[in-house]
Amino acid sequence: MERPQSEPTAAQAAADPLLDAIRLREAAGEELFRLLQARVADSVESSARLEARLWAELRLAARCRQLISDLAAISRTPLPQADRFLGELRELEAKLSRDSQDTGNRDHPFRDSWVRALDRHRSLVSNLEQALTGYAASQTVGSLRQALITVFADRCQAAGWFKLARDTDDRGRAQECLTRALELDPGFAAACCGRGLLLLEQRKYRLAAGELGRAAELDPEMAPAWRGLGTARRFLQEYPESLAAFDQAIKLDPRSSAAYAGRGIVHDLMLDPEKSLSDLNRAIDLDPLNTQAYNNRANALWEKGEHDRALEDYNQTLKINPRYVQALNNRGNLYRDLKEYDRALADFARALEIDPEHTYVFVNRGNVRADLKQYELAAADYSRAIELDPESANAFNNRGIVYTEMGRRDLALEDFNRAIALDGRHANSYTNRAMIYADTGRTDLAIGDYSRAIALRPEKSANHLNLAELYLVSERYQELLACLQRADPLLREEDDRLVLCYLRSIAQRMLKLDFRESDLCFERILARVAYVGWSFDAIEGWLGKAYIEEEPRRDIVRLTQQLKAKTKI
Repeated sequence: MERPQSEPTAAQAAADPLLDAIRLREAAGEELFRLLQARVADSVESSARLEARLWAELRLAARCRQLISDLAAISRTPLPQADRFLGELRELEAKLSRDSQDTGNRDHPFRDSWVRALDRHRSLVSNLEQALTGYAASQTVGSLRQALITVFADRCQAAGWFKLARDTDDRGRAQECLTRALELDPGFAAACCGRGLLLLEQRKYRLAAGELGRAAELDPEMAPAWRGLGTARRFLQEYPESLAAFDQAIKLDPRSSAAYAGRGIVHDLMLDPEKSLSDLNRAIDLDPLNTQAYNNRANALWEKGEHDRALEDYNQTLKINPRYVQALNNRGNLYRDLKEYDRALADFARALEIDPEHTYVFVNRGNVRADLKQYELAAADYSRAIELDPESANAFNNRGIVYTEMGRRDLALEDFNRAIALDGRHANSYTNRAMIYADTGRTDLAIGDYSRAIALRPEKSANHLNLAELYLVSERYQELLACLQRADPLLREEDDRLVLCYLRSIAQRMLKLDFRESDLCFERILARVAYVGWSFDAIEGWLGKAYIEEEPRRDIVRLTQQLKAKTKI
């Protein structure tokens, strides 16, 4: 569509007062020129100084005439050039004014005519300035009008492209239409939001966050943009930013079930189950058919250990939408947790019928097969997940675990390295790699990986105890005590605290420190604990090679045998 043209009559109307002013200015210039000529011709002063000055004034007047001639074309000249002409005229006026004052002789025969000419000159320059100002304003109005018409036309076209995007089921076509709309109207917030939501569907979370953030800037009251931004930030694991976006979405639309559901998910990821459940309950109250809310409320209930209620919510989700792959995947994971492996495998199989390229489902089915010690099948599932998503750190980590169980440590180490390269905050991969390093005698590397895993996930008790054991077998007893001191406030389970007291008692004996409190703690917890999941291979190896005095050795062996009796491997 051609852009509309501005009306020529508007420009002509704007030029008319300017041309009138130019004609007036030319008349004044002619008069000034004649006066100066007469002054030179009739001058009775014969001094060379006065003659030189008058000829200089004559040249200035000639320059003034040239400027006036140039101004005749002002209506066809960009305004900056007109401004330059005005500036030169003002400088000329100032020069002539100074020269008139320098004559000093009030009785000079041409003084009165000279002053009158200057006064008229000032008046006409002022008129010219006003005319130019009016011309500039009218030109601005004309340009603005044309720009507005153009923008309006572009926006009409952009709205048409947006409607096409909204009405099509073809996601690729929709994205093309939205891109075209934004080319025509870069400030089209709804199109920007739509493109961001499409990127969100494609799991391009960083790009989606950029588009949705821009949409929210363009229209700060667009609730869907804030809601989409919250979702994108959630997938980017930017939880505080995600929470802030959902807060804004709810502020703008307090009855948005989707916004409450989204915020509930973030609260769950931030380990705040009470706030999560509150938001998810509110989401379901607002929309009893919100499958996302049911699905994620089930997740929160599961984490609280309320398996039956969680299962009810998953079932309700699938009753509303039997093809909801994420709910099938999550229910399958719950069945795995309950060791109902056949049901878990059935859910994963159904999910893959609906979406044969769902990476997470392959990973989770691989987990069930690993639990069943079907390692080849598990490895195949993880490999398929990696084919679908080569950047899945979880798939590499889990395949590494299976390779470890199969005795293929080199392949396992490659997978753990790859998982860490993809996600430097993948704590489980550091833990699993540390185990291989420890088993293959690379103690310093194992200590480094356990330390990194602890920094990322300090709540995981096994990492603290495994690191402490490595300090013990490498005879670094001071570091062992420091490690246990850091772990002490984090270990809550009694079997973990029993191992802590055991290792601390050994370190204190080796350093000839007071171990009585540690022994008392060990005896108290030992009486209450039914079993301990702990391997003594490394400690028994240390007992076989370390130099230990007879009495401490006897005590350590006794403590070890007492603890070993509680071991369930």
